[in-house]
Amino acid sequence: MKKNYFFGIVLLFSMQLSLAQFTDGFEWAQGGCSNHWYTSGEFECPNIIENIAHTGSQSGYLSFGIIDASLLEFGNQTTGQWGFEFWMNVVPGQESYFGLVGQVPIDWEEWVGNVFFNQDGLSPGDGLIDNTALGMVLFDYPEGEWFRVAMNFDFSSGIGNATWGMSIADELVIPEGTPLTNLDGEYLAGLGGLLFHQTLTSNIEFFIDDINLEPNFVQLILSLSTNDFSHTNVTLYPNPAGKLVNIECSDPIQEVVVYSQLGQKVHSLGSSTQIDVSNLDNGLYFVEVRTSKGKGFQKFIKE
Repeated sequence: MKKNYFFGIVLLFSMQLSLAQFTDGFEWAQGGCSNHWYTSGEFECPNIIENIAHTGSQSGYLSFGIIDASLLEFGNQTTGQWGFEFWMNVVPGQESYFGLVGQVPIDWEEWVGNVFFNQDGLSPGDGLIDNTALGMVLFDYPEGEWFRVAMNFDFSSGIGNATWGMSIADELVIPEGTPLTNLDGEYLAGLGGLLFHQTLTSNIEFFIDDINLEPNFVQLILSLSTNDFSHTNVTLYPNPAGKLVNIECSDPIQEVVVYSQLGQKVHSLGSSTQIDVSNLDNGLYFVEVRTSKGKGFQKFIKE
C-alpha cells in the first residue's frame, strides 16, 4: 500500500512538471491559443502573424491598439530551478514592455522587473529595467532584429531566498544570484508568469517567438564575443554635485549618456571626462559610460 502511495505521488509530480514546462513556436491557427496563455478577463492571446518569425513561418504579434494585455503562465512555481527564454523583435521606433508577476490570477501590487524597450518612444535601441533589487538597470537592444531574452530562477532555498538572473540580446543585465525582490526588498510569491502590457503612450508593437520554459537553468549568454560590462569601472565625483561631475573610467571613454530617474535620456556627449549638470533639475540621475570594452554605469545626485 505504501509503495502504491509513493508511486502515486511520483506520478502526480511528473504530471505537474510536464504541464508546467512548455515550448511555443506560434505555429497555430489565427484565432487559436496555446493553453499556457491566460485568457480570462482583459487578457488575450497574442495575434498570429505569418512570414515574420525567428524560426518557422509564424510568430506572436503584440500591438496594444489591438490587445490590452497578454499573460504567459509559468504555473505559480515555488520550488526548484527554472529556466525561461524567448525571442523578440521590436518594430523600429515603437516600444515594448514586459514584467514578472508572482502569481496568476494577478495581484497587481506584486511585481519584479518592469522591462521597458524605447520607453515613451524617446530612446530607440535603449532599454531599462526598474523595480529590482539592483534598482534601475540600463541596456541596449537591436531595433527591427530578433534577439533573445533569457532568465533563470532559483527557488532551491525557499521563496524567501529566491534568486534570478536575466540576459537581453546576449547582454547580462541581471547577474545570476540577484535576489528575486522588488526595489523595497519584497520577494515574489512565486513564479506566476510574464505580463506583456501597454504603456502610458500605447506605442507598443513587437513580435515574440520560440518560447521555452523548463525545470532547469538555461544558458543566459550564447555568444562568446558578447560585451561584458563589468570590465568597465566608472567613478563619479563630486557626488552629490551642483555644477560639474567628473568621470574616472578604467578605459578610454567614447560616449557619455545621462538618464533621469525615469530612464529618459537628458544629456549626451562624446569622449568627455566632465559633465555640466548645472541645467538639470535636482534629483537622482544615472550615467552610462561607453568604451571599446563595454559599458559602465554609475548614479549621482544633483543638488
